[in-house]
Amino acid sequence: MSIQSYGIGSPTRGFVFRVGEKRAIAHTVSADDPFAVDRVSVALFDSVGTAVVSGASGTITAVSATQYQLGYVWDTTGLAAGDYGYQLRYYVDAEELLIPGTVSLLPLTSKYDRWVTRVTAWIAENQVAEAQRQLTYTDLTQALQTALDRYELDQPRRILETVSLSAGVFEYSLPSGWAGSFSRVASFEYPVDDTDQCRQYLEVFEWETDEALGTWRFTVDVPSAGQVARIYYTARHTLSHTADTIPADHFEAVSMYAAGVALLTLANLAAQTTGPGIGADLVSYRTKQQEYQSQAKELMRRAESLWGCVNTLQPFVTWPYFPWHGR
Repeated sequence: MSIQSYGIGSPTRGFVFRVGEKRAIAHTVSADDPFAVDRVSVALFDSVGTAVVSGASGTITAVSATQYQLGYVWDTTGLAAGDYGYQLRYYVDAEELLIPGTVSLLPLTSKYDRWVTRVTAWIAENQVAEAQRQLTYTDLTQALQTALDRYELDQPRRILETVSLSAGVFEYSLPSGWAGSFSRVASFEYPVDDTDQCRQYLEVFEWETDEALGTWRFTVDVPSAGQVARIYYTARHTLSHTADTIPADHFEAVSMYAAGVALLTLANLAAQTTGPGIGADLVSYRTKQQEYQSQAKELMRRAESLWGCVNTLQPFVTWPYFPWHGR
């Protein structure tokens, strides 16, 4: 006898709860022939595999002789936000069957919330109703992270850090926000004299960074006591439950790009959908995939244009010719 299971009350690819909630992890199991579920036990694990619930009793609700609802109400009070895994075991005659799954436990409030709402709205504007049913909160946050990875290539975070220098010391730790293989120094002001109308910046050969050692150093000057340097550098953006460094002016563009990434996820799901393989059904799946891909590309293209993609072609500008007469 073949028994099938699917989640109820949320997408089958993951439940989303908030810290402090008491919510049900619920699945429906069904078969073509009558059967009986003897009992249900539940185990939950945190992201490193430590059990937070072990061997708890679940509930069984008979819908019919061939269908049962299995559940467990999880009290998340006092638990940390994060990703959790569960194993829902149920017993049919002599068989022990397992339903694994995941729960994303979110903080009561999250920086992601407004982003997820806007991404969903972008998709709704493109009349893709499947997003509401097939894309989870986690899918949308992952789409946002993908959008962020693309965005910061064109618009990295820019940080100005002031470093207090010591007499005779020419080597210092890299700035706190420095990201290896990503960050670049945009300007290096030294010596700093805010009483002077003209600022002084070092030439590129007058300093160097060493990511292997996590340091930067002067290659020409040696500081005096009381001096400071200002390093203006690029860094990665952060978007998490507790932090958001993306400028407000680019909220629409980044959320639009994330909507495009989410649509590509839907396109992949459509491609993986298995049907009877007959004519109209197969064409329908392919049509959906192509539609999602087309909409995704258009959203992503528009988003890049809005935030200022470095690969966007700029209008041709002619400059007046000034002959160089030398000195």
